[in-house]
Amino acid sequence: MKQDLMKGVIDMHVHTNPDLRLRAYDDFELMEAAIRVGARAIVIKTHQGTTMDRAYLCNRHNEIVHGKTNNFTMFGSITLNKVVGGINPKAVDVALRLGAKVVWLPTQSAKNHMQKMNQDLSQCVEVVKDGKIVPELRSVLELIRDHNAVLGTAHIAPEEIFTVVEAARDMGVKNIVVTHPEWWIVGMSHEDQLFWGPGEPIAHYAYPPTELYGVEPSTSGSLKFAMETMFLHWTIVPYCMYTVPAVVFAFMYYNAKKPYSIASEVSPLLGDRCYHPRWMQTIDAITLFAIGAGMAGSVAQAFMNISGGISKMLGLPSNARLWFMVGIVVAAVTVATAVSGIQKAMKHVSNINVYGFAIFLIFLLVFSNASFLFNLSTEALGGFAGTFIERILITGESVGTQWPQWWTTFYWFSWMAWAPTSGAFMGQIAYGRKVKHVLGLYVGLCASVSALWMVLVSGTSLWVQTSGLFDLVASYDRGVENVPYDMLGALPLGNLIIPLFVVLIFLSTITACNSNCIAMAGISTQGINPDSPDSPMWLKLVWCVVPMAVGYIMIATVGVNGVKIIANFGGMFAALIMIGATASLGILIKNYKKFDKTGSGSSDKV
Repeated sequence: MKQDLMKGVIDMHVHTNPDLRLRAYDDFELMEAAIRVGARAIVIKTHQGTTMDRAYLCNRHNEIVHGKTNNFTMFGSITLNKVVGGINPKAVDVALRLGAKVVWLPTQSAKNHMQKMNQDLSQCVEVVKDGKIVPELRSVLELIRDHNAVLGTAHIAPEEIFTVVEAARDMGVKNIVVTHPEWWIVGMSHEDQLFWGPGEPIAHYAYPPTELYGVEPSTSGSLKFAMETMFLHWTIVPYCMYTVPAVVFAFMYYNAKKPYSIASEVSPLLGDRCYHPRWMQTIDAITLFAIGAGMAGSVAQAFMNISGGISKMLGLPSNARLWFMVGIVVAAVTVATAVSGIQKAMKHVSNINVYGFAIFLIFLLVFSNASFLFNLSTEALGGFAGTFIERILITGESVGTQWPQWWTTFYWFSWMAWAPTSGAFMGQIAYGRKVKHVLGLYVGLCASVSALWMVLVSGTSLWVQTSGLFDLVASYDRGVENVPYDMLGALPLGNLIIPLFVVLIFLSTITACNSNCIAMAGISTQGINPDSPDSPMWLKLVWCVVPMAVGYIMIATVGVNGVKIIANFGGMFAALIMIGATASLGILIKNYKKFDKTGSGSSDKV
C-alpha cells in the first residue's frame, strides 16, 4: 500500500553522493530505491556544479541491469554557483544541450545565502542589481525558454525572487519553481522558537562549525555538539537574563516603593534621577518599542507555524487568509486572558499548557529511545558544563567564522529584547517570596524544565535522524518547520500527537503574549502601585492587538525580515538595560538596607 503511494512520483530536487557533505544515498542507491517504489523520475542536484553525466550513467545502468522493465528516468541539472562561474550562459548552454532539465540559480554562492551566513559578500553571485536582473541572467533565461527547461530560484532573497520571476515570465519562461520558500535562508516564512526544539539540533548535526571546533558534519562528534549547543542556547542563560531584572524590579517596586517602571531595574545604579519624568518616559517608551517589535516578530512566526500545522492536518493552504484567521483567534484568546487578570486567567492557561507539555514529553519518552536520549544528554551536559565559559565568549574571529554571531550571539540579543518587560512581569508576581525562592523557581526550575524539553525533543530528533527512521536533514533543508512534523510522523502513533503539538504552540504563544501585554500595559500606566496593581483594560487591549496587527501586516505584505531587524535593534538597547540591571543587583546585594523602606531589615524577601 505504502509503495503504491510513490507510483509515478517525480522528485525534482534530491541531493545525493558524491557531495561535500554526506547524503543519505548515492546516485545508484537512489535510482534503485526509486525503481522499487515505482517512481517516474528524479532530478539530482548538487551545489558543486552539474549532474547530467551522473544522470546519464544511472540511466545506462538502469537500461543494462533492468532492461525495459520500468519507466524510470534520472535527470541532471546545473547550479549557478561560483564553481561554474556564477551566472554563466555558456555553462548553461552546454548543460542544457547535455540534457539538464533544471537550471538552479545560486545556492551557497547567492548574496542572500552568504549574507544570512555572515560570509564574505565579495565572493557572492548576484542575480539582481538596482532592482533589475543582471544582463547575464537575461541570456540564461532565454536559454531556459528555448530548451523548455525549468528555472529554480534556489537561495536568492524573496525580493529577488519576485524580480526574477517577473522577468522570466515576461521572456516566456514557462516552468518556474520557487525553491523551498519557507526555509530560513530564503526567508519567505519563519519559524517559532518552539519549532527549534527538534529543528535546531538537526542544523548543528548537519552543519557544525568545523573550522571552530573541529567537528565534522553528520558524525558522532557533531551529534554530541548538537546537544551541547541546545543546552547552551535554551537552558540556564536565558532564565538568568530574565531573573536579574526580575529580582531588582521586585525589590525596588515592593521594598523600595519605587514606581512601576523599567527605570526601577536600573535605579540602584543611576539613582533617583532615572525617575525624572523625561528619563522614565524615555526608558519606558524605548523598552515598549523594543518588546513590541520583538513580540510582533514572534507572533508573526507563530501565526505561520500554527497555520502550517493546520495545513498539515486539514490540507488547507497555508496563506495570508489562514494566517489572518489564526491571528484573530490568538488575539481574541490573549485579550480574554489578559483583561481578566494575572492570577485568574494565567493560572488556567498555564495549567493547560503544563499538562499538554507533560503528555507530549511522555509520548516522546515512550516511543523514542530512552537509553539513547539520556546517554547522549549526559555526555552533552558534561561538555556543556566544561566549555560553558569558552562557548558564551567565543566570537569566531580567530578562525574567521561568523557561526557564533549567527547562532549564539543572535540568541543572546533575542533573549535580551524580552528581558526588561519579562523582568517586570516576573518581578510583579514575586511579591512575598524570598530571593532564593525566586532564583530557585526562575533559574533552577524553569531552566531544568527547558533542559528536559531539549533532552526529549532534541534528543528524539537526533535519534530519528541517526537511526535512519527519517532524513530530518532533508526536512530541515526544506524548512525547519517541517522537522517536528516529520519527526513525529516517524514515530508510532506520531500523527495522532501532531494536533497536540499545534495546540502547544498556540498556548505557548498565548502565554508569552499575555505576560508581555500585562507588563507593557503596566509600564504604560501612571500611578500603578502594589495596592492598585492592575492597569486599565483598554491598555491591555491595545498592547495585545497592536503587535499582532503589525506582525500580520508584515508577513502578509513584505515578510517578517523587517520585524526581525527592529527586534534585533530592541535587543541591543535591552542589553544596555541588562548591564544596568546586573550592576544594580550587585549594589543591592552590598547595600540593600539603603533601599529597603519596609523596615524588615532583610534583603532576603521582596
